[in-house]
Amino acid sequence: MQGSLRPGMRLAPMGGQLAAMPGLAAFLPEGVRLAPLPFGPLGADALLGWGRKGSGRRAQRLGRLLRKPVVTLEDGFIRSVGLGVEGAPALSVVVDDLGVHYDAHAPSRIEVMLEQGGWEDDALLARAQAAMAAMRRHRISKYNVAAEPGRATAALLAEGPFVLCVDQTAGDASVALGGAGTAAFGQMLAAARAENPGARIVVKTHPDVVAGKRQGLVPAAEAAAAGAVVIGEALDPWLLLERASRVYTVTSQLGLEALVAGLPVRCFGLPFHAGWGATEDEIRCPRRTRRRSAAEIVAAAYLLYARYADPATGARRTLEQTIAAIAAARAAPRP
Repeated sequence: MQGSLRPGMRLAPMGGQLAAMPGLAAFLPEGVRLAPLPFGPLGADALLGWGRKGSGRRAQRLGRLLRKPVVTLEDGFIRSVGLGVEGAPALSVVVDDLGVHYDAHAPSRIEVMLEQGGWEDDALLARAQAAMAAMRRHRISKYNVAAEPGRATAALLAEGPFVLCVDQTAGDASVALGGAGTAAFGQMLAAARAENPGARIVVKTHPDVVAGKRQGLVPAAEAAAAGAVVIGEALDPWLLLERASRVYTVTSQLGLEALVAGLPVRCFGLPFHAGWGATEDEIRCPRRTRRRSAAEIVAAAYLLYARYADPATGARRTLEQTIAAIAAARAAPRP
């Protein structure tokens, strides 16, 4: 049980869409349940919202008015097989009784966990190491899009190592809440070019941009000036991570996956996995004083913070079961 969440607590979802989320109850900690609809916010112990927009903002406003705590949900780090914007069901969710992991302006449960410690033991860290190996072996990512590269991209990948810069989407809350802005993407490109003379630079376009659902943030003119090759197709990100020599991000989760891959990571914003010494950081967070290894960050994020469920049955799952289910789905013959 994490933080102030306790068995018997009743959470009131702020919005019908959140209340109707498939498998929502399975993502909540044991003993925590949704408040029956007749009670609503007044009869609940805490208010439940999603992220920093929509129901999340409503939960914050009403929580202040009613003087009730707020619990926030967000996509887990292994979100789905396919894109959420295209309706792929969630495999994992994070539950935070303090804040949101991508909002560096205030503490979140995972930040406090990483700063305070007390949860580390040999068994957990061994489990994290094994999970990292399994994620590398089965190419596990946030969306698990396993598309093969087109001819031009395949030729690019065959040419050898490159420096990877990661694009994000316009309106991505993690950029501004991670202390960065659109200018950070140009700075990222300029640094990648200056710090890696003679190296090829590849820009990874966000899957939502490839799907035509969002706009990217890497300036096309600056990418051209840096001599970067922009990959604008659906692609398994592990095809890039397996060939990259270094990864540059603003706040993208691909930076966390690069840590899983064992790569050097440079951050131009402040995602939750930055500021602990495992990444090279452009921005400092005074609240983050501990030194953390990649394995410790993975243990906190994937094993303690995120929660997993089978979207078909609503049954709870572990990280290992989720990885195995994705691997099995990929191995199954296609109709």
